[in-house]
Amino acid sequence: MMRKLRGFFSGVMLPILCIILAVILGLLMISYKKAMEAKAKELTEQALASSTDISSVTDSDLAGYVESESETETAVAEEETEESKEITALIDKYEGISCRGDGFIEYGSAASNGYPAKLQNILVESGRDIEVLDFTLDTAGSLTQLSYAGVSSEEIQAYISAHSAAGFQSSKELQIRDLSAYDLTRTDTDYLPVIALGCYGGWGNDLTQLIEQQHKILDTYDDPEEYIILGYYPDGYYDTASYDTAMQEEWGDHYLALNSEMTVAAMSDQGRTEIATAIYNWMIDNGYLEQTGMGNTD
Repeated sequence: MMRKLRGFFSGVMLPILCIILAVILGLLMISYKKAMEAKAKELTEQALASSTDISSVTDSDLAGYVESESETETAVAEEETEESKEITALIDKYEGISCRGDGFIEYGSAASNGYPAKLQNILVESGRDIEVLDFTLDTAGSLTQLSYAGVSSEEIQAYISAHSAAGFQSSKELQIRDLSAYDLTRTDTDYLPVIALGCYGGWGNDLTQLIEQQHKILDTYDDPEEYIILGYYPDGYYDTASYDTAMQEEWGDHYLALNSEMTVAAMSDQGRTEIATAIYNWMIDNGYLEQTGMGNTD
């Protein structure tokens, strides 16, 4: 009987026990290997971070580190590229260009002769698909321009009352034009504003008030942080130097002093062409248009 049991143990149970022990040993080796790999990775990261001797770092660990660094560099490069695009083409943030304020169109002249239309032509000729909307008004005072842009009637009436109390009698200082519901419908709030305001009065002969009115029109746009303020010398009110100084102090690089850009009167075909050309060149010089196409015009 005992001989049979010994035979059974040696013939059946012993091989089973050996298999079980081999499995346990294999699991222990796998666990040990994983622990060593984790420790090696930790030491590698510490060595790379402290710039100490990394001769013990494995090729596998270095490959993982290089791949991680490559991904980081790629992300940084993409971010810099996006920032560069924004800087060199600010107009891409907008649906187009919105011109408001004085238009300098002769009585009875078509809007196609206005400086916004001429600016549109320059953009098209330079291969740029940018829409220019013309919301200028012929010989309108700044109060009417405020109304046209959607500034509240209460704010406009406050200016009228102040002008009346100061003894102004001009209709530009005391009245606004009748505007239809269609006129007052805004379709340009997400466009880049180009504002030319003040040549025909409406601001009480006070540059501080004119600047305040410019702000009110800009505030009707979705993004009043980007804009162009066109400077016109309002005859009979202030000398050119005082006007330009006040505007430059308020608007900085956003102010375009057209007095130095124009050779003829604004209310002429050549004058409006010079205005459009000055705006185009300014937009290139200040990063609103990419340095492509026909470039600056003379």
